[in-house]
Amino acid sequence: MAAAAGLTLAENRGNPSVTATYGVGELIRHAVYSGCKNLVIGLGGSCTNDGGVGMAAAVGVKFTDRDNREFIPTGGTLSRIERIDTRDMLDLSGVKITAMCDVDNPLCGDNGASKVFGPQKGADMEMTELLDRNLKHFADVIKSQLNKDIIDMPGAGAAGGLGAGAAVFFNAELNGV
Repeated sequence: MAAAAGLTLAENRGNPSVTATYGVGELIRHAVYSGCKNLVIGLGGSCTNDGGVGMAAAVGVKFTDRDNREFIPTGGTLSRIERIDTRDMLDLSGVKITAMCDVDNPLCGDNGASKVFGPQKGADMEMTELLDRNLKHFADVIKSQLNKDIIDMPGAGAAGGLGAGAAVFFNAELNGV
């Protein structure tokens, strides 16, 4: 993940409210189209805080706002998500996806993705609060629409919430926690 959405790519422009994991999804899509059946995603070193929605968008998941406009959310715009449509998502049947992480942080809260890792990505106190609220909104939408409770899942907060996104959209195993 760091090769497609990592801190080194942001250089000195760190702002996790505007970055996304879309490139991670593009790499996954390419691997699946190339015939890969066992994918391992290393979670860490991200410059993102989008809960993995960019990754999901790259493989066909659609996110819409209250005006039914489709958009690719970032950490700063997760609160605009009203609906999630997975009908056009890339077919991953027969593909095993494992997400490797070395942290067990939950998605939100004092030990969550935003408050613990946001500052190393360039977020100040105000931004970490916003990012945390936005991830909470994302978790609420996931729970109500996809019936998956990710808010306290160990490792969900890895890589700006990419752990949560991998578990939700890819049914990925979170290993290492």
